[in-house]
Amino acid sequence: MQTAQAIADELGLPVTPLEELLPCVEPRATIAALDMGAHGSPMVLVGHNPLVSSLVSMLLHGPRSGERMTSIHMRTGQMATIGFPDWMLPGTGQLVDMRRYEPALAS
Repeated sequence: MQTAQAIADELGLPVTPLEELLPCVEPRATIAALDMGAHGSPMVLVGHNPLVSSLVSMLLHGPRSGERMTSIHMRTGQMATIGFPDWMLPGTGQLVDMRRYEPALAS
């Protein structure tokens, strides 16, 4: 929540906690919850591993990649920007950018 709140404050966005982002949740359940709330709008997802790595792998490479070994390993503070042609379906995402989150410096 601390990371999500710092990003939200910086971007002027609200924070909406989701139980589907807990590390014990299956990536498919997380995708279903996110797809229902997205409605084509950009969102910032903040979570913990192993869920985040599995989720990114599944969105980019399909359902099987997130259930076994993940093809992408997200490190602490790392962000992935993923674009979708239409719906948020496993395997349809395109990696737009990957970088480490750096909080804005306080003046």
